Amino acid sequence: MLLDLFAFMNQSYQKKITRANPSLIVVMLDGSNSMSEPWGNSGSTLSEGAAFALNRTLRDMAQNACYNAEDGVRDYINLAVFKYGTEADQDNGVEWSLGSLSQPNTGFAPAGDWVPSYIREERVDGGNLPVWIEPHAWGWTPMCKAFGRAAHVVQQHIDAFPDSFPPIVLNITDGIPTDHNDDWAQFERAARAITEQHTTDGNALLFNIHIDASGNEHSISFPDAPVTNYSQYAEHLGRISSVLPANMVARANEKLSLNISEAALGYCLNADLEQLSAFLQIGTFVPVQS
Repeated sequence: MLLDLFAFMNQSYQKKITRANPSLIVVMLDGSNSMSEPWGNSGSTLSEGAAFALNRTLRDMAQNACYNAEDGVRDYINLAVFKYGTEADQDNGVEWSLGSLSQPNTGFAPAGDWVPSYIREERVDGGNLPVWIEPHAWGWTPMCKAFGRAAHVVQQHIDAFPDSFPPIVLNITDGIPTDHNDDWAQFERAARAITEQHTTDGNALLFNIHIDASGNEHSISFPDAPVTNYSQYAEHLGRISSVLPANMVARANEKLSLNISEAALGYCLNADLEQLSAFLQIGTFVPVQS
């Protein structure tokens, strides 16, 4: 029995994505008021920098995983993007936010729908950057509700594609949840509603990146264990983060020269824009059927 379990764990996160078994990526973007703060010396606010990094990541996914010259756009990566930020008297504060698309009944959009749905293009470094995600900074931080929305989308995708590479949920935030009633057990339960779900290839993955207005002050990237010498929030954000699959660790070490271990958590604390960009390159990597 133990050997069978080990064999299953050793084979997890190996499924290649195809049209029949597409991957799911869910982005949860903090849109609370504190995201309006300047981001170090970057010349942008936290919300502007996060939107820029995400748009660049979506462009790269569209070009590298969801398109080739022979087939055009391929439905390899299904996508959902939600912003969360609300005033205290509002019900939810978690809103679908992906280009010109309305939220589909499935909760996620196939590449054939989301790739061409960008709102406009911006001139960046001599090239054009499609814009699917606009900056947003308003209200409080209903992170637990955001996890609940992500868990529902993950469930819908697993029901539709039970043999796919496990769903990936990326949470980008600069602050502490305001809807957990100072109950960290409630916070962890909300996260487990995502990570306890699974396909035949492994459990759904939850990665968390905390960005900081000071920009890279006392930052920690991909630790082997939750940090315990900062705040309760930092510790619990690490505790809910999934271990990176081996193929993501290999990508981090071979392509980005990060030298992280096989036990690394998909978690960064006090990240700057460069670290966010690297985090997104790693956390959105899925093996594609050639």
